[in-house]
Amino acid sequence: MSFRNRLFVPYECIEHFQQNFINWTSGNDDIDKFIQDTQLLAFKYDHILEWMPYDRFYNINYITEKKVYKANWIDGNISYWNDENRNLERENQHMIVTLKKLKNSINIELEFSNEILKTYGITQNPETKYYMMLLLAHKSVREALEWISYDRFYNINYITKKKVYKANWIDGNISHWNSEKQNWERENKNIVVTLRRLDNPKNITLEFINKIKIDHLFYGITQNPETKYYMIVLNDKCKKCNCICCAIHFQRNFDNWASGNDDIDKLIQDTQLSAHGSNHDNDVFKDVLEWIPYDRFYNIKYITRGGFGKVYRANWIDGYIINWKSGFWNRHNENMFVALKSLDNSKNVTLEFMNEIASHNKGKINNTFIIGFYGMTQDPETKNYMMVLDYAEDGSLRNYLDREYSKLNWDEKIEY
Repeated sequence: MSFRNRLFVPYECIEHFQQNFINWTSGNDDIDKFIQDTQLLAFKYDHILEWMPYDRFYNINYITEKKVYKANWIDGNISYWNDENRNLERENQHMIVTLKKLKNSINIELEFSNEILKTYGITQNPETKYYMMLLLAHKSVREALEWISYDRFYNINYITKKKVYKANWIDGNISHWNSEKQNWERENKNIVVTLRRLDNPKNITLEFINKIKIDHLFYGITQNPETKYYMIVLNDKCKKCNCICCAIHFQRNFDNWASGNDDIDKLIQDTQLSAHGSNHDNDVFKDVLEWIPYDRFYNIKYITRGGFGKVYRANWIDGYIINWKSGFWNRHNENMFVALKSLDNSKNVTLEFMNEIASHNKGKINNTFIIGFYGMTQDPETKNYMMVLDYAEDGSLRNYLDREYSKLNWDEKIEY
């Protein structure tokens, strides 16, 4: 058998299809012609469609309101033409596929052209008489979700207020189908996973699943037999970084702090969730903001007032984040001087206002001083929110504000 026959459909294969036309029919002339045309004109094997008898599927389960089902396909898809045996070789026997009802056999070509998943052919439910497209269930088997029995987990430990647990998964995730053994092969046995409790199973929508899949590997769903709560099973590795990156470390800590203002919380969390990349890459943290409790400052002294509020100088006990190490944030410049820039009447600060503040990025250089923006805090007496900024030792921040504030436009006022 030539290597070319594995890549491209040879004439002998097309001839085989043509001779076999008399051995099958869908019962619908439009569907027959559509399938036959794909077989006669196919250049590559994945362009070929087939008529599949419905009895070649099993484990047929209804999954959505749009007449979509999941099933196992006994035969598997066409792989290549075998010259020696004069037949078609197949692969992925018993693979999971999607069966999707055809709306209108007259517009069948349009329906198939609108499908983004690999299409294998057409079948018909003998009871309902509905024609159905046969589609690849997932672009990757690793994207398939499973029902996972709760007894397949051990070392289950509660970790956060939002009903999140860590556990080891005995079996590990599905890797591929083994045709010889007729079973699923798995990888990453005893992998550490996250179990996140679902208070309302109705929230498990496709939109919900796809949102989770953006940043996490989503393996499936389980149920605690004692509490009866359903739980989603995740790998906390970041899909962008292929590791538990800084964004994940920040996210795990969201339950442990709050500013008291949803808009400020969202602003800070958005900057932290963008912290992708190497733990040792300083650029990862350049735009990250923190919520900093007011009691982490001392020697707080008033230095000036501008149109926005008062400016104070203080020492910051912790200093700013430089990397994650041994389960903690590693910091630099402990007890550093910072400027606390108060925002008058900021109890009801809006998201639009916070977006303006977000433009005050770390390391922005202007005139004779560098303004680094580290995060937000709140004066417990006045309840006003305060930006935590670099402090210019030579007083140029104070002098510049005193001298120039009235001349600045709104954007510039936010920046200084």
